[in-house]
Amino acid sequence: MFVARLLAVLVTGTREQRASVLHEAILLRLADGTLCQGRRQVLASLDRGRDSTYRLLDASPDSLSVALEVPDVPGYLTFTLHGEALDGRLIAVHVEV
Repeated sequence: MFVARLLAVLVTGTREQRASVLHEAILLRLADGTLCQGRRQVLASLDRGRDSTYRLLDASPDSLSVALEVPDVPGYLTFTLHGEALDGRLIAVHVEV
């Protein structure tokens, strides 16, 4: 469950906490196929939309299911994060809707 804990920090942590769990060479693949590489680019991508609320739904050893609630939009969107770690930090994350 170590990777799932890192993913949980990525979703719910502060910017500093999120940065601390990202490997410098992280690769983030968004659900639409967009790739973000490197800690700085991934953090910039994650900083967009921080006014939304994230709820952790379920976890397995290397994945985390999340509900995204957007202000003034009824309901929520669910997605799953799949991750890989290297040296105690996330090296790869894939978003699946």
